[in-house]
Amino acid sequence: MRTTTTTTMMRSIVRAAFRARPTPAAGLTILKSGTLRGQNAPSNKLNIALIGVWGRGLAHYEGLAKENVVALCDVNELRFPEALAKFPGAKTYIDWRKCLDHKGLDAIVCCTPDHHHAHIAIWAMNRGLHVYMEKPIALTVEEARLVRAKYLEKRSKLATQAGTQRHAIPNFSRVKEMVRDGAVGNLQGVFAWGNRQLPRPGYLPAEGSPPKSLHYDQWIGPSPYHPYNPGYFSGGPGANCLQWNMFWDFGTGQIGDMGAHTMDLAWNAIDAGVPTSIEAKGDAFNPDVTPVELTAHLNHPANDWRLAIRVS
Repeated sequence: MRTTTTTTMMRSIVRAAFRARPTPAAGLTILKSGTLRGQNAPSNKLNIALIGVWGRGLAHYEGLAKENVVALCDVNELRFPEALAKFPGAKTYIDWRKCLDHKGLDAIVCCTPDHHHAHIAIWAMNRGLHVYMEKPIALTVEEARLVRAKYLEKRSKLATQAGTQRHAIPNFSRVKEMVRDGAVGNLQGVFAWGNRQLPRPGYLPAEGSPPKSLHYDQWIGPSPYHPYNPGYFSGGPGANCLQWNMFWDFGTGQIGDMGAHTMDLAWNAIDAGVPTSIEAKGDAFNPDVTPVELTAHLNHPANDWRLAIRVS
């Protein structure tokens, strides 16, 4: 997810997803205690922590400005002045674990590197906090199952959303509607692809020392330790994630980055569940970095409106 989040999308996340999460039986309205009447009453606002204030975090500033951003968390202290200019009353944190214990917190928006996502999601839900999590929600299948288990435990009380914001674009809902209505005929196959290539030979060698403003141990967090190299952090706001995303211990490569968006459109259009089989080929396995070239085919069983189908 590297495109700019729209104001409309963020309003729907902060005001709708965090406030009213529908259940099959009824609507669940989530409001702060002591709520006053009126849409714009001060007590109607949520107390939100933004974890990861740069990169993807910047895209959320406009949408979050209509709520109470009471906490800001980042491992790079140089990012705080810009964030505090937008949210001057917020308290700053380096350690997201301490941030989650901020008194009076209602919800979090998480924009950290991928390898923190599952841990932050579970810790937040354990504390009864609503969660908007930039995708992916996890690095591994095991992490994803743990996040899902916690979500299922808390789903009647908490609003959660993963950052596939293209769902907020009406055109993609229209595509699903057309497919369901038979405008394209009987589906024979579905294809999604991307052309971004970021080859890396392996983890970067040790080089220099982290600047004093960067809490590198906090950035490494739950992942195996790798020595500091400035190459993990070069690039601008939109490019920064591309410096670490292809390393297995930090990210999910292009399949989990832009692929998560592109493939999501296919899953959504065909109401995909769990595939019956998967086959894939591409770059030889590298224990350090994700593949650059990869082709995968996922066979999905029939459902109540379409035949079995292969997604490539």
